[in-house]
Amino acid sequence: MASTGKQGRLKDVQDILRRTKKKYRDHENVDLQADIIEANSLACAGDTQQSEKRINTIEQQLEDATNKSARLMLDMARTYKSLGKHDKSQQVLEDLADAYADNPEICDAIDGLSEEPLSRRGKQRAVELNQKGKELFASKDYDKAVQLFGQALKHYPNNIGLNLNMMLALVREMAAGGASQPQLDRCAESMDKLAHLNADNPQFERYSVLCEHYRKLRASL
Repeated sequence: MASTGKQGRLKDVQDILRRTKKKYRDHENVDLQADIIEANSLACAGDTQQSEKRINTIEQQLEDATNKSARLMLDMARTYKSLGKHDKSQQVLEDLADAYADNPEICDAIDGLSEEPLSRRGKQRAVELNQKGKELFASKDYDKAVQLFGQALKHYPNNIGLNLNMMLALVREMAAGGASQPQLDRCAESMDKLAHLNADNPQFERYSVLCEHYRKLRASL
C-alpha cells in the first residue's frame, strides 16, 4: 500500500528509484539521473538540507559525465527550481535551448520549465498571447483575459510575463466588479510563483505594484 503525505510520497519515490537503478544498472548515467530525481523529491518534501547535499555531489559528477542527455539536464533544471535556485535552473534551460533548437519536443519541455520563452515557437506563441491579451485588456474583457492566461499557464507555469498578466487581469477584473475569494486565491498563486523576483529583475517594479493592488483588494473583501 502506498504511503501518504510528503514523507510517504518521498519514500515511494525512493523505492521506485532503487528498483530502477537495479533494473537499468547497465544504462549510461542511470544512477546519476535517479540521484537528481531523488534530490528533487527531497526538495519538494521540504528537506532542502539533504537535497542541497545531494546536488553538491551531483554537480561534481556532472563535470565528469559524458553524454549528458536532455532529459538528465531537464531534471537538473527542475531540481534547481525546486530548491529556489532559479538563476541556475534558467542557465541550464538556456544551454539546452541552444543545443536542441531544432528538437520541438525538447523545446516544448524547456519552455514549460522556463521563466521566459526560449524556443522559436515559444517566442512566437508569447507574441501571439501578448497581442491577444492587449486586445482583451483594451476591450475590458478581463474574464476572457483570465481564461486566456490561465490556459497558457497550464503549459508554461513558470513564465514570468504570463503570471504578471494573469495578476493584472485579475486585479482589473476585481477592481471593476469587486473581489471574491477564488479570484484572490488565483492571483496569489501567480504572486507566489514570482516571489523570488528581486530588485535586479526588470519585472520587479511591475510585480511590486500588482502585489500592492492585490493586498488592497484582499483588505476590501
